[in-house]
Amino acid sequence: PPCRFFQVGTCNKGSACVFTHIKTEHPLRVDTPCRFFAAGHCAHGAFCPFSHAPTHTVRAPPLQPFLPAPSARQQPPLQSPMPPVCQS
Repeated sequence: PPCRFFQVGTCNKGSACVFTHIKTEHPLRVDTPCRFFAAGHCAHGAFCPFSHAPTHTVRAPPLQPFLPAPSARQQPPLQSPMPPVCQS
């Protein structure tokens, strides 16, 4: 099989490499996503041995409106601390 590191110019084994050193038009890519591409700056571009496939974004479900706890909603109205005024 072709050397994926040779494809991007980073094989440092030279003639001792057990993989073939032939440039292909479409370099081999592994299924592992390229972390540099994901960050927006892969210097190897089309010759990167890692996948530049778009990643799927998982979206969170929409938030529900905030409602106070049932016990807070069912409290009786506040009473005045002053006793009622008697009128005669």
